[in-house]
Amino acid sequence: ASQKFTETDEALFQKAAKEIIDIQLDAGITIPTDGEVRRENYIHYHCRHLCGFDFHQLEHRVLRDGAYETKLPAIRGLVKQDRAAYAVKDYLAAQKFCPVPLKYTLPGPLTIMDTSVDCFYHQRKKLNHDLAETINKEILSLVEAGCKYIQVDEPLFARQVDDAERFGFEGLEHCFHRVPKTVIKI
Repeated sequence: ASQKFTETDEALFQKAAKEIIDIQLDAGITIPTDGEVRRENYIHYHCRHLCGFDFHQLEHRVLRDGAYETKLPAIRGLVKQDRAAYAVKDYLAAQKFCPVPLKYTLPGPLTIMDTSVDCFYHQRKKLNHDLAETINKEILSLVEAGCKYIQVDEPLFARQVDDAERFGFEGLEHCFHRVPKTVIKI
């Protein structure tokens, strides 16, 4: 389930976003971001707005060849977006503090797969596609709201080269399906 914030929380998020935007502009950054201040975790923030993710019964995993252990949210059902897009609210709340167009960032499908545990699909290509579909819906909503710069982060391409080649690039392309050429894809 998505998190509920109070009016006080929202005021603090907006204050932090404004401060971060101002710092970036003062530093000469021409395409600033909102600083992702309302995201408790860059990846899981997106996942909390989707069906299929379980954030209550976490799964223990050892990652990065034993470098660390953690508990991750589990995918226990079909991953889909059946609620209104969340990114538009975040984008518009921050854009009002910025005199130039902001960039909005989203995690890529492989990156989401690396920070969750698949207890449902057991088909990485299908899961990648369904995650890409949720990202595409957010991106199309952002485009409709006027966002001109959209970044999908996919650092897992460097660590999971085989998955990137087999279906990762296809998933990333699907994230931007039907996005007009006027939008800069970063």
